[in-house]
Amino acid sequence: MFSSLHSLSSEFWRSRYVPDAFAMVDPSAKKGQGSAGNERPSSAKRRQSPKIPSLQSDSSSLPADVLSFSVRVSEEENLPNTQNHQKGPETPENKTPGGCSSEVPVNSSTPSRLDICKVKSSGTVSLKPSVFAKNREIRKASLQKASEILRPGMVLLKNYISHADQMKIIKVCRDLGLGAGGFYRPCFESGGKMNLQMMCLGVNWDPEKKVYEKRRSVDGAVPPGIPDEFKQIVKRAVTESHALVKEKHRKCNPEDVIPSMQPDICIVNFYARTDNLGLHQDKDESKESLDKGLPVVSISIGDSANFLYGDDGDAGKATKVVLESGDVLIFGGKSRHVFHGITSILPDTAPKALAAEANLRPGRLNLTFREY
Repeated sequence: MFSSLHSLSSEFWRSRYVPDAFAMVDPSAKKGQGSAGNERPSSAKRRQSPKIPSLQSDSSSLPADVLSFSVRVSEEENLPNTQNHQKGPETPENKTPGGCSSEVPVNSSTPSRLDICKVKSSGTVSLKPSVFAKNREIRKASLQKASEILRPGMVLLKNYISHADQMKIIKVCRDLGLGAGGFYRPCFESGGKMNLQMMCLGVNWDPEKKVYEKRRSVDGAVPPGIPDEFKQIVKRAVTESHALVKEKHRKCNPEDVIPSMQPDICIVNFYARTDNLGLHQDKDESKESLDKGLPVVSISIGDSANFLYGDDGDAGKATKVVLESGDVLIFGGKSRHVFHGITSILPDTAPKALAAEANLRPGRLNLTFREY
């Protein structure tokens, strides 16, 4: 009994006067402080990174190298912007002649339109490229291959459209493309579809019937007119081609090689990265226009493309040239009936400053002008 009392007494006094190991730390002390109250920086504080400027702050406070980039867009934003991404079942109400879906949302009379500029999601911040980055691309473009005569009647003007004019063209085409008569994917009676999005300015061209018409049969839309600024660019480009012909062949009359023309038709195509266009001839204009050899003037913007041309439809015999953003290709006179086509789009080749500033969707925007 005495032994048991002694043991209980010892345990009592030990718990009373011998501090527990956990009691050594003051429970009121904050993490990172010793029991004596001496503060020590916590591991979190010791590893704390330097502050990074907020993207929402004034752009002048951002590092110069950051200004030349834009915030990356998610893959979902690479999808065409439509009023309704989910198409309903193919019913007589949303089916067009030929058995192809017109991509009209269910219970809506307004068809979906491709937006050639990516739509920013909420919270996404885009930074405009710096002046230095923009000037660097302009200098690089000026050092590219010079303009040249590819064959009699066919001239390639390299880097002819300025950055500012390319921006204007993108904006106008985007606005027109979202409206009545805007972008759509042509389809055929057989059920096949063209590997591009198209809209016409001035007069509509039906790719299946190979005719020009005042309204397009797919939806009855009247094509928008050709902006005067576009006509002026075409006029200057033809004049520039005359100067190049005169420089290379002093004895010939440039008008005989590439006749002047007043464009009243413009076909605007947008090629996604996987789109293409087989070898073909542009021969649906009037007999008078074709007999005179009035040229086709083609403007390229965005990603580069592999362009084929030749005397027949055999791609194996055709000549290839890369058309880059800002290039203008003119073919008329003896080359008016040349076979030509786009075999592939070269991804990530658009000028970075242009793509970032215009928020242009990956792909190639192409405008071809002609006179009916």
